[in-house]
Amino acid sequence: MIQLIIQARFEATHSWPKCPFEEVGFLRFRHRHEFWVKARLRANHNDRDVEFFIAKRTLKDYLDLYFHQRDLGSKSCEMIAEQIVNSDILPFISVAVYEDGENGAEVFI
Repeated sequence: MIQLIIQARFEATHSWPKCPFEEVGFLRFRHRHEFWVKARLRANHNDRDVEFFIAKRTLKDYLDLYFHQRDLGSKSCEMIAEQIVNSDILPFISVAVYEDGENGAEVFI
């Protein structure tokens, strides 16, 4: 199987109101992240049936529409990745979403 990888970023805020861990209780309040998205796409052959620039633009347009500079409420990285991977905008294999390029989650089809 051939996988293509595209990446994009967006800024947004979110919170985890029900955070049960006192050590990171600040997560209960709205805070900003630069979310990094790494998407793996299915390709049918090795002559690029999905083009990087077009796929990245498609992903970026989707992120701008639904996430960029928005308050995402209590949406987690897992929830964001799940929404993107289930969007059917591209032939996704998986989507990973990271907070500030560090920690995150990956959802597979």
